[in-house]
Formats: sequence, structure tokens, C-alpha cells
Amino acid sequence: MEITREAIHRYFEEHTEDLLNDLAAMVAVESARGPALPGKPFGEGPAQALALAERLISEAGFKAVNHDNYVVTGDMNESETILNILAHLDIVPVGTGWTRPPLTLTREGNALYGRGAADNKGPAIAVLYAMKCLRELGAELSSNCRLILGADEECGSGDLRYYFSKHTPPRYTVTPDAGYPIINTEKGRLELTADGSWSPGTSLPRLRGFKGGVKINVVPAEAEAEIEGLSSSALAPFLATAEKETCASFTAEEQNGKTLIHVKGQSSHAAWPDTGVNGITALLTLLSALPLAEDRPLQALKGISALFPHGEADGHSAGIAMSDEISGPLTIALTVLELREDGLHLEADCRAPLCANDGNVTDVLRERLGQIGLTAGENRMLPSHHTPADSPLCKALIEIYEAYTGRKGECIAIGGGTYVHNIEGGVGFGCDFPEDRCGAHGPDEHASLKNLLLSGEMYAQLILTLCGGRSASAGRRDS
Repeated sequence: MEITREAIHRYFEEHTEDLLNDLAAMVAVESARGPALPGKPFGEGPAQALALAERLISEAGFKAVNHDNYVVTGDMNESETILNILAHLDIVPVGTGWTRPPLTLTREGNALYGRGAADNKGPAIAVLYAMKCLRELGAELSSNCRLILGADEECGSGDLRYYFSKHTPPRYTVTPDAGYPIINTEKGRLELTADGSWSPGTSLPRLRGFKGGVKINVVPAEAEAEIEGLSSSALAPFLATAEKETCASFTAEEQNGKTLIHVKGQSSHAAWPDTGVNGITALLTLLSALPLAEDRPLQALKGISALFPHGEADGHSAGIAMSDEISGPLTIALTVLELREDGLHLEADCRAPLCANDGNVTDVLRERLGQIGLTAGENRMLPSHHTPADSPLCKALIEIYEAYTGRKGECIAIGGGTYVHNIEGGVGFGCDFPEDRCGAHGPDEHASLKNLLLSGEMYAQLILTLCGGRSASAGRRDS
């Protein structure tokens, strides 16, 4: 019997509540990376998420294997694997600014709120239900599809390095840790770090400390600085001016003879820094305008502010702005900055086009940082990823996307790295549509229920197409 589009759609309609229950259980697991423990390389939370995934895969009737708490895999059959689908269950830290409980799946109409609902627990569950759908509809696949659920995507993908040190990637690899239509090009990435040290100053008024940022790939909403020798009333006009210049909000509070300045902007993913309001660079703008002693800490922060001006994301001031036709412009965001009286540490996240390399980006940044007395770390650039748009996989995805959505399918480039970045021929496919604005890595992250279900249907069709199952009919489903 032919597996029809209508049958796939009906399955997801009938099992929506089951899918939501499984997703709710997964969102409840606080799976940000923690300290390594015996047998748990990424800490307790990621290990709990993998254990839950192993149970869900087994309960769905598939062979589940936990690979030393790096990844969990689920196979649809015992035939040769020609398709890997990669998703991840780890999350970035919850952070602040939520208006809903971040570890509880909250449904409001079509929106599903919760950390990981969009990135990437929701898509992972949707793909598992695509596999369950085909099993329950009696699909006969000539080749195997393997679901790989990892636990370290947000912190460098050590999970996949471990797994692929023991397993060879198959002919096709797809991840729903991306967007639509088809992500065939991912920019290169440089995780820039730098440090500086000096003797503490004594002149007043002076900057005593600065702290902002939680993770290198998250544009921070908040930052704070400690000032000695200036009252909150003296700071008030400077704060008002800075708010107009930066679109961030500032407060100043006197504590124990010092004044604490706090800034709040808008968090965003570092791959799209211009969608947020960077609390660090906003606070640097303010500090550069204050009548503080021109000691070494202040000079360093002014130099950093000049390299990474508030509101600039293309690297122009740092001398690294560039672009190409396929992958678009370079972006860079200052995401972590901590200053003490005797030194500082900074981190910046750069997403670089195909034309970028260590010579025209990394070395330039190292030199510019050296000019302001900072020493850059040894990190080098992760190369870009590109799969030709005319590859069989891209062509199949375009056909499925157009058939199921009625939209034009095309291959596009992104600044964010997906789970297939280091896998030759890998492609990103879903689960976010351009209009979803899911707020990944920010407060109130959410997924579209309608689009998660649609993504599950498309992944079911993808498995049928690539693994030799009976094809669903090509008629378009109205939605």
C-alpha cells in the first residue's frame, strides 16, 4: 500500500498531544553543559537528556544505543545506513528575562515556549515522530535511517567528534538544527579570546570592575560596572545620553562607597548580532564618556570599544569587514568581557564568509588587539562549510520543501553553525521558517507547533525518498 501525504498528515494530527508530552518531558531537563563526571562527559543534565531520549527511542520500537553519554542513536532497521539525521538535546544556559518558566513547556496558541523548544529539542522530537509515523504506517525501507541525538552542540560538538571517530558518515547527512529552506552554506567561525594585565590604579574617579556575558555564542543583554568616586546623581545625565545612543536601559546604585552601573539590552544569537542590543558594548559606550581617570583599565576598555563599537556588527572598525556572493557579509560580536583591577578577559564570536581566512581575519584581529595592549588567544578559524546546491541531497530537499509548503525552495547561507558543519555533504533543513523568530538562545525561546508538525511530515517524506521507501503522493496539502 502506498503511504500517502494524507496518511502522514493524519498521523501527526492524531499524535500531536503525544508529541507535546514527550517534548515537555525533554524541556524539563536542564541540559546545559556542566562539569564532567565519571561516565558523563558533559555533566549531569546532558546525561539525563540522553537517558530520556534512549527511553523514548526504545519505546517507539527502534534500536537505541547510548554511546558513552556522548550521543544516543536510533535505527529504523538493520539495513545499511545511508541517512543520518543529527539533532541535539543540550541547551544554552537559561539566562534572564523570561516571562514564562524556561524549563516548562508552555503552549500559548501555536507557540511553544521553553528553553530548547526550538533549539533543538523540538526538532529532535519531531524527527523521532517522523520515524514513528513511518513505522506505524508500515513503510518498507530498503536502507536505514539513523537518528543521532547529541549533547554538546552548544559547546563545540565534542559529542560528534567522539561519535565520528568510531563511525563513518553515510551518503547523506541532514540536521533540523538550522532553518528553511535549505542551508547548504555555513560561514566559518572564529572564537576570539584576549587577555591583558596591569598594576591596579589609585586615581579617582576610577573604574573598579566590569562584567558582562555568559557564553561566547550569546550576545548578552546585561552587563555591569563598578565605579569609585562618582555618585549616582553625577552619573544621571550620562546615563540618559547613553540610553538615547544605545537603545539600552541603564541604572546606577550606590553600594558600600562605590556606584554600581547596570545595563539591560536584548539578548540574541551571536550569529545574528544585529538582532540584539549588546549590553557589553552599550556599557562600554557609557564608560568611554565618563570623566574617569585615564588609567590602564579605562584605556583598555576605550580601545575595546573602538574595535567593537556599539551597533556595529560587520567588523569595519576592526579592519576585517568583507563579503562574498555565496555566503554574504562577515559578522562579529563582543560577547564576554570581565575586567578586574589587575587585568581583563574578553571573548568575541566572528562568523566569516567563504572568502575569509586566518590571514585576513584572525591575524588582523590579533594585531589590532596587540595595539591596545591585549594578547589574543591561540584559536584559529573554523573553515566555512559548503555543499553544492546541485547535489542530489539538496535537490531532494528542494523538491520536498516546495511540495509540502507551496513555497519556493532554494539553498541559502547562514552565519550560525549547524550540526553538519564538519561533515562533508551535510545540509541543514528546518525546523524554523523565516517568520518564526523563535528567539533561540534568548529569553522566551519558542517554537511554532504548526511548523514543528509540518517539519515532522517533511522529514517522514525525506526518509521515504532517500531510504527507498514507498513514496507519498505528490499532491500538495493545503495548510
